[in-house]
Amino acid sequence: MVIPGGGVECLETCVANSSPDTVLVCDDGSKIKAHRLPLAATSAYFRVAFFEFGKVRNNESIRKQVRVPMLKMEQVEAAVTFANKGEVELSLRNIQDVLEAADFLGMESLVQVCHKFMKEKSNGPNVLDLWRLCDKYLMNGMRDHLYHRIMEDFCKLTESDDLYETSFEEFHTFLNDDCLNVRDEDKLWSICERWIRHDFETRHSHIFELLQTIRVYLIDEAAVRDLLSSSSLLSGHDRCKFYLMRVHSSMNTRTPFLHDLGEELPVKSTIPREPHGVILILGGWLQAPSNLFEVYDPSADRHTTFPQLADTNELRAYHKMALVNNEIYVIGGFHGDNHYHKNCRKFSLSTRTWSHVTPMNVERCYVSVAVVDGKIYAIGGYNGRFRLNTAEVLNLETNQWSLIRPMEYQRSDAACAVVNGKIYAIGGFTGTMCNRTVECYDPASNSWTLVSSMSTVRSGVSAVALDGKIYALGGSSGSSRLSSCEVYDPATDKWSPIAPMLTARSNFATVVCASYIYVFGGYTGQATTKFCECYSPATNEWFVLTDMTHPRSALAAIFIPCFDGIRELSYPNRKQIFLEAQRPPVVTEVD
Repeated sequence: MVIPGGGVECLETCVANSSPDTVLVCDDGSKIKAHRLPLAATSAYFRVAFFEFGKVRNNESIRKQVRVPMLKMEQVEAAVTFANKGEVELSLRNIQDVLEAADFLGMESLVQVCHKFMKEKSNGPNVLDLWRLCDKYLMNGMRDHLYHRIMEDFCKLTESDDLYETSFEEFHTFLNDDCLNVRDEDKLWSICERWIRHDFETRHSHIFELLQTIRVYLIDEAAVRDLLSSSSLLSGHDRCKFYLMRVHSSMNTRTPFLHDLGEELPVKSTIPREPHGVILILGGWLQAPSNLFEVYDPSADRHTTFPQLADTNELRAYHKMALVNNEIYVIGGFHGDNHYHKNCRKFSLSTRTWSHVTPMNVERCYVSVAVVDGKIYAIGGYNGRFRLNTAEVLNLETNQWSLIRPMEYQRSDAACAVVNGKIYAIGGFTGTMCNRTVECYDPASNSWTLVSSMSTVRSGVSAVALDGKIYALGGSSGSSRLSSCEVYDPATDKWSPIAPMLTARSNFATVVCASYIYVFGGYTGQATTKFCECYSPATNEWFVLTDMTHPRSALAAIFIPCFDGIRELSYPNRKQIFLEAQRPPVVTEVD
């Protein structure tokens, strides 16, 4: 990792063209020859050792041999290499040693390089060790960043033994946090059980405290019964058993038993955790094209409409959206009265305002959209006269659309997904028939390649990429709406069936959030629907979600990760969710 900024080349030249002029004596007595100038330029410790208030020390022997206590030879060598070349070899094995050396020697630029490395390596179980490391060196900003990653990626951490090595204080802090990113509260108990059994003798006394961290009133009654019957730890613990029995019996009345157990039932047990992102559902066919601005909060399983944020200039159906640099781009679609859009709009999440974007080269209704390397691709569609095989790309730096190589097939009402920087165009309607073919676009070569076809034709299909695979969901066969779904693995070029959706539908919206696939609305063959559901690839199951505010098809949706104003777009009545006998949509205003 190279130190940012200039000056490194000059110091490297100095080192290359001169002999070492000092010796560093490490804590173990080992000695390292070095150059004073680069050390003094990068280290507060060595500036003091070699200079005093800007003047060279008179005692030449002090300058020629400097003691470096508390640091091993490998640590000092890393500091010298960084001072000379502006780079250092970092790994998870040596990051603590290098950071300790940088901190002791006052090498702020090396500390920053360590910070960058820690951020890059914060994916996976090592984030726990890196988080603890921040405490030792009082890196509060980095500690907060890594803690946020722990909250964000908690479900992935449960697959590693590292999580089960944490102390009770650490583990309890994670589970009790409002920002813990977990969809199913009942599944947290199996994680608690694994943590307890990892060291049962010293941990079994914490059973009740850990049970209290679970938002029990957000679990359905059947899941509470399952906890009691399937967990020997809970069923054999009188206090836990009584606690869950009282929760279960009070669920029908929607009256938490706070008065029965005093403070034993945490207030948090009825309140959803904070969202790590929300899903914007925009426009769609609501007896006509609409501008409905609806937000789904996955952590609360609730929908909220924001009329004041709707785009008053445009009505759209059969459009798509893309998120780039905190701005949501709305591409193509249908306005009504035979008006097909080539104009585009964008919504700024920071200012909450709408503005124009340069129009596409052609009108595109039933368009597919993808983002690769910050560029937005609009693929296929219908211009009011022909089904299109053309595609174009928007360069946001130049604000210009440019045509790319056309596809092999005309595709309107198709879908696309991105894996490894390549765009897969899936299914669609050619103008005469529904399609099951799939072709892959490589932006590097500006070329399309046919890959394996789906098992069935799908127009009005939705597709998403998740964990390197592509999921094609539902659609129309030309004669009926489909509930069937399949998954494509680019590594093997093969499609495989997965569990069908609970509702057959076409022209619906699909979004990936926290390793789940969310489906909204669509057309069932008889009517537009407001039904929503979610798929877990881990268990190959579909789950019912709260309905949308209005039934509609031809809508678009996009996942918006955490940003500064996310709380204002999340469900506003979080504290009252348990008391809601029904799950009503909410209309709210944002200042």
